[in-house]
Amino acid sequence: MTAPHEDDFGFFGTIKINENLTAAEAQAAWECAMETMTALTGGNATQARNFLRSRGGRHFADDTSFYRGSLAERIRQAAVGNYMPLALARVPADKLYERDPASDS
Repeated sequence: MTAPHEDDFGFFGTIKINENLTAAEAQAAWECAMETMTALTGGNATQARNFLRSRGGRHFADDTSFYRGSLAERIRQAAVGNYMPLALARVPADKLYERDPASDS
């Protein structure tokens, strides 16, 4: 799935601003995060995308700064943090949201 370029709120916009990335670099970070989150959800790309577009995705992007290594390595490290499975479990897996799914709960 391509990154939602209009999304300044979730993972894409936050990682782009935090890391001072170009659009292409932010797209690569999104793809890495999608791959990582999809694996954590047991293959559910819809749930991974909903999470990355939510405020949870924004916080996840912030968390990558707590780790060392390349951006891809930091994304993978942050993904296995203690709260990540709980955060993912709160995000709907059956419907693609175009707004912040976390605000719907």
